[in-house]
Amino acid sequence: EDRVPQNHRPSEPPRRHEPAVQKARATSSFEQVHKIPVDPISRVPPAKIRGRQPPGSLLTLVAFSLLLALYQQPASAMPVKHIVLFKFKADTGDAKIEAVRSGLYALKPSLPGILDMSFGATFMHDRAQGYTHALVVDLKDKDALTTYAGNADHVAVITDHIKPNLEAPPLAMDYEF
Repeated sequence: EDRVPQNHRPSEPPRRHEPAVQKARATSSFEQVHKIPVDPISRVPPAKIRGRQPPGSLLTLVAFSLLLALYQQPASAMPVKHIVLFKFKADTGDAKIEAVRSGLYALKPSLPGILDMSFGATFMHDRAQGYTHALVVDLKDKDALTTYAGNADHVAVITDHIKPNLEAPPLAMDYEF
């Protein structure tokens, strides 16, 4: 009986009585795109079996290169968190604390390396070990921290508003995140 298989393509002459192995083997999408036959048992391109990689697309190469570049940024490009704990004297009034707060927040527009800043009083006095206030500054990188620390306005806030009201030296810590 002459029957045309259901998977017949009109551009090809009809194939009659194909062996079972050939019917079971379908063309993979890898074969269609790269025009490289795939081993029917392992479904791996022959080039990969022999230790060579099949040709990749330019888009894949570009995407991989961009991801690699993102993850290989120098350490100095990482943001820095600057944390300072203050022990203000008990007689430091609200007006003096507000002068500290406003002096610190005034730095943000003049220093582009500052990403975010917050200053506030603790509400958990029992575990604060005498520290009354905290300053947290997010900076662009280590260079921005150096610029921030040496800035004349920053030094003036420390000299004029912070140091005269402290009971003990502040505790400061910086880390990259």
